[in-house]
Amino acid sequence: MKSHGHFKEISDEVLQAVAERIRIQRDQVGDLIYRVNRPVTEVGFLIAGRVKAVMAHPDGSESLFR
Repeated sequence: MKSHGHFKEISDEVLQAVAERIRIQRDQVGDLIYRVNRPVTEVGFLIAGRVKAVMAHPDGSESLFR
């Protein structure tokens, strides 16, 4: 993580504490990874691939989430 710019100023001790709690999750195409208006209990990092953030509407249509 130290090689990523966002973490370069964080102490080794803090990074070690974070590393001990990391859980790797591999999602499949179409998997739901977050629901709007739910409490955030985790922070995720996309290492590879793409994420499509959409709002699903009651009529079944979708629009890009912004």
